[in-house]
Amino acid sequence: MKNLAKAICQVMAAASHVQKTGNNSFHGYAYASDADLLRVIQPAMASAGLAMVPSQIAQTDTKLDKGKVQTDVHVQYLLVHTSGETLEIQAIGRGIDKEDKGQYKAMTGALKYALRQTFLVPTGDDPEVHSAVHHAPAITQERKKSAPAKKSA
Repeated sequence: MKNLAKAICQVMAAASHVQKTGNNSFHGYAYASDADLLRVIQPAMASAGLAMVPSQIAQTDTKLDKGKVQTDVHVQYLLVHTSGETLEIQAIGRGIDKEDKGQYKAMTGALKYALRQTFLVPTGDDPEVHSAVHHAPAITQERKKSAPAKKSA
């Protein structure tokens, strides 16, 4: 796995950030589209001798109201290095559509997150942060007591 690990690190170094150019005006958020991600990842993967292909797909369709269908996919990808080393990667995706695009939306979502998670590609935000204000962790009294005393100069 040393060749594959080295190649993954090469892609991580080359794909250090993906700019969000997509805009969902209905829900009011910006996002990194699959085109944004692939524009950064694909040349870095090719340069590092990596390819990724879906090897197994499980799909569930659920009928929703107003004629919509929710498609959930669980995709297993095979990350392949030119050395012959491989790594299985799994991802999930969901698409909701009234027509025939739900499966494609789900597959696109699964691919985006498989790539982002495998190569740890940041988009400049943290989905776990609920506000724009970031606070340093508070120092508790217990931590203050156990912290080493500062020496005076």
